[in-house]
Amino acid sequence: MATQDLSEETQEMLKCWEVVEGMHFPPRNKSMTPWLEQIPNLRQMTLRQDDVILCAFPKTGTHWLWEVSSMLLRGRAEYASLPKEQLMMEFIDVKKLQQMPSPRILNTHLPFSMLPVQEMKAKGVKVLHVYRNPKDTLVSFYHMCRKIPEMGVKGFESFFDVFFSEKSLFGCYFDYLKQMNDFVTDNPDVPVLTVSFEDMKKNPADKVKELARFLELDVPDSVCEEIEVACRFDNMKKQAADKQKPVFNVDNNDTNTNTNSTNSSSNNNSAESVEGGAAEGAEAGEEEGKGNVGYGDVGGEGKAGERQRRMFRKGQVGDWKNYLTVAMDERVERMAREKMEGLPFTFHFS
Repeated sequence: MATQDLSEETQEMLKCWEVVEGMHFPPRNKSMTPWLEQIPNLRQMTLRQDDVILCAFPKTGTHWLWEVSSMLLRGRAEYASLPKEQLMMEFIDVKKLQQMPSPRILNTHLPFSMLPVQEMKAKGVKVLHVYRNPKDTLVSFYHMCRKIPEMGVKGFESFFDVFFSEKSLFGCYFDYLKQMNDFVTDNPDVPVLTVSFEDMKKNPADKVKELARFLELDVPDSVCEEIEVACRFDNMKKQAADKQKPVFNVDNNDTNTNTNSTNSSSNNNSAESVEGGAAEGAEAGEEEGKGNVGYGDVGGEGKAGERQRRMFRKGQVGDWKNYLTVAMDERVERMAREKMEGLPFTFHFS
């Protein structure tokens, strides 16, 4: 798609985004390590054998799966105080990530070409992957970006114009799914579990138990069921107000990250050693954001809890029907048939 073929509004939106290695990314908050430093540092990041990496395109279920998994690691349906953004690989300085105690559930929207893939292979790091139907993903991402003024997102049509192209933030969604499948195919020794957002909505308790088995955790079925209830959309939205604001860079006096743990040793499996998250199901807030922030700062001035609350919207399957025109819908269907041929992902649109 040539830039000159895009509307003026779309071109203005693209000017707000940063381009790194040919891929568009959100503008950085000044408190974050610049993209051109963060990506090389991530590629060289040292991982631990008990790390878990949650890979997902934006707005496909990252928060939801992260919170469920972190509760499973703690062995009880309780929220920790820190948000999952505190372990988000593209936004938290690598030195800060390395300070976080084990077990870590790192999470990212980046393609594998920007991740420490060799370390993932060498350490046998478990990989979680959640995906969602592209139509609801588009709508959810639009609302999230729209509430951040620096993103330059205005009308839905201009966002739609680039979402399924190489100019989209974090690249084309279909291309992301292809590279995920390529990673799984090329690395059979790396344990990977893929779940769909819609399947989690349909059979949440079963999916929690499946996650527990994949993580090799001896969590009673009764606790899995409690975790499923705690991570329902409305419950997650209520608890978001208690989350702390993530710290992106290492402070000069910061020698030990405080996760509100009673015991935060490197091999601690207690509840507080992995911080909590603000659920996905989870689409962005309808209201406009406040203050000047970059994507990843979830939110503007004021209480951290209010920033987290604005990460939630409806958490439904099928909301795309309220936004896509017939022509848009046909275009997405056509692209999905072309791009997804041969890939093992099934989309559920309602």
